[in-house]
Amino acid sequence: MSVLAYSLPVAMAGMAALYWLQRRRGDAGVVDVGWAGGIGLVAVAAAYSGDGWEPRRLLLGLMGAAWSFRLTAYLVIDRIVRAKEEDGRYQMLRAQWGAKAQGHFFYLFQAQALLVVLFGLPFVSVAAKAHVGWTAWDIAGVLVWTVAVVGERIADHQQANVRSPAANPRRTSDPGRGGY
Repeated sequence: MSVLAYSLPVAMAGMAALYWLQRRRGDAGVVDVGWAGGIGLVAVAAAYSGDGWEPRRLLLGLMGAAWSFRLTAYLVIDRIVRAKEEDGRYQMLRAQWGAKAQGHFFYLFQAQALLVVLFGLPFVSVAAKAHVGWTAWDIAGVLVWTVAVVGERIADHQQANVRSPAANPRRTSDPGRGGY
């Protein structure tokens, strides 16, 4: 059975479970955790079940799992463990949607399940690539992945510094890559 055949139902069930957790906690930030973790699961499943060249599939699974684990762990710590309140994006949606917020959040969570599968399509495609040996596209993919993961780590660190009142008691500007 194709990874895509079971990815959507599994992602939808996972997001439904996270939706119910969100109802209990009153914090929709868990959807971000589910999205990041779900993409990693699709990547690993694609690498495991693909028919392509095994070394490429192994590298693909490792890269997808590493990216997903790093982002999921960061989001668990940032959005669940340390968060004092719901992420501002979800507070804004909750306020805009008013009494219909829970129904809209259910659809938002299910839309994220669909995005998990869509973001998983490149993993499925690469895992099916039968060409034996490394190609220029493989090398380019590894380079882009490396730059992206390093960039995400830098951005996470900058965001943590901006949010930290101990580190920046009077800072109101954003020292990120744009230097605003």
